[in-house]
Formats: sequence, structure tokens, C-alpha cells
Amino acid sequence: MNNSIKVILISQVPLPYSKIGSWTTLYNNYLDNDHKIDYIVCTETGKKYSSVKYHFVKATFFDKLLRKVFKRKNLQYLRALGKIIQKNEKYIIQIIDNYGMVKPVHDYLVSKKVLDNCYIQFFYHGFSPYIKSNSGIDFYEAIDELIVLTHDSYKEYKKTINVLPCHFSVLHNGIDTKKFKKVSVFEREDLRRKFDIENKKVFVWC
Repeated sequence: MNNSIKVILISQVPLPYSKIGSWTTLYNNYLDNDHKIDYIVCTETGKKYSSVKYHFVKATFFDKLLRKVFKRKNLQYLRALGKIIQKNEKYIIQIIDNYGMVKPVHDYLVSKKVLDNCYIQFFYHGFSPYIKSNSGIDFYEAIDELIVLTHDSYKEYKKTINVLPCHFSVLHNGIDTKKFKKVSVFEREDLRRKFDIENKKVFVWC
């Protein structure tokens, strides 16, 4: 058995991503440096990272028919997983924000009898990853780890979800330190005076 763990990133957008986005920028920066991603499953992209293996996906007419009639989703992604996953190897599968992907991937791994060899991570960068009152437990039982942006997000989950069977981690959005930096208390107060916001709370969205 190969004891090394392979990392598979499932992305609903092509990577590298040419537009602006928080987690896509984070991954673009990560993949440009020393990373641990072995495979990327995504739609086709013109530019590719040479250090990873790509499996491009495209929904066929049959996929669209099954989705519409039988509500079977993400079949093209499952086919790509089937080409990667070997029964004698272990994998970390990363899914970002696309909580509709989680259960099909989980059920597929069960059907192929390889779930015990796979560790599913869900990166939460947007809205709460469940939409129905009874769907929360199914979602959390289908993943091994939930990665959130802040400690406050983790606290909110602890308040609202009674049963959290998965492991939690906090991974903040990356900061380009060539563009952004902390300033001293003196500089901060000087800037507050300059922009006439000395007694105001300021929220900055980049």
C-alpha cells in the first residue's frame, strides 16, 4: 500500500481563476508556491499549474437530463473522482463552498467502498452550508472537517448546531503583505483624524 496521502481539490470554477474572488485568490497564491495539492477537478482552463494533475469536467446532455429528471447532481465530478481514486490509497478531498457537492461525493465514495480511505474537508467561505431545516445533520455527518474563516464563525456554529460530528479548523483569508500591512497606533490615530472618523466604527471590505 502507498502510505502517502493524495489531496484532491474539487472546484466549481477553473483554477487559476482569472476574476476576483476571496478563496480563488487564496488558492491561486497557494498553488503558486509550495503546496500539497495533487489533483484539481474543475471545468477546463486555459492556463494550468504545472505542479498538479488536472481532471477537467463537462456536463453531458445525459448528465443534464439525469439532474433535471432524477435530481442526480455533479455526475461529471464523480466520474473524474472515479478516474483518480484507487482502493489501496488514501485521499483528502477538499470542497469549497459548494455544499451541494458534499452528499453526492460522500454517497459515491460509499458506493465504491472507499469512504474509509477518504477524508472530506469543507471550506466555508460564504453562506451557511445547509438550507433545509432537516439537512444540517446529513451535511455535517458527511464531512470530516469544516474549515471556517474566523473564530467567531466557529462560535456561531456552536450556538446554532447541537450536534457537530466533524472536526473544526480556522483558516483566515490570505493577505498580500506587499499591498497590506499593519500601521502603528500613532499612524492609525493620525489617519482617523485625516479622514474625520475619530469616533466612528469603520468596516472595510476589500
